[in-house]
Amino acid sequence: MLINRLFSILSCDTPAADVVTFKVKLNPDFAIYEGHFPSNPITPGVCLVQLCCELSETFYERPLRITKAKNIKFTKLLKPHEYPIVDCQLSFEASNGLLLVKSTIFCEDVQFCKMNLELNDIGNE
Repeated sequence: MLINRLFSILSCDTPAADVVTFKVKLNPDFAIYEGHFPSNPITPGVCLVQLCCELSETFYERPLRITKAKNIKFTKLLKPHEYPIVDCQLSFEASNGLLLVKSTIFCEDVQFCKMNLELNDIGNE
């Protein structure tokens, strides 16, 4: 779990029934940045994928597992000292027992990544 370690949730806004935007604060002192990279910390892409999964779990209040990640596009390096607070917009669709999530992580007009995730409710496995 990265929540409350790599990042913390500052706010949650639901502009539509199937869309949510979280404002999250990155923790530049988190241990992952010591190896990625000590003099120029960059948030690893796999952590951004996990961040979106954990935000989905928070919104749905149940444990979820990534079954598929596709169309992942990293467009700019997310440096926690340069961009300590980012927005994560998630849109959801249920399909065949899975939760399909389209995610975008950005700060104002700067986009860091987009991805599509398929999540499964761990209780349904």
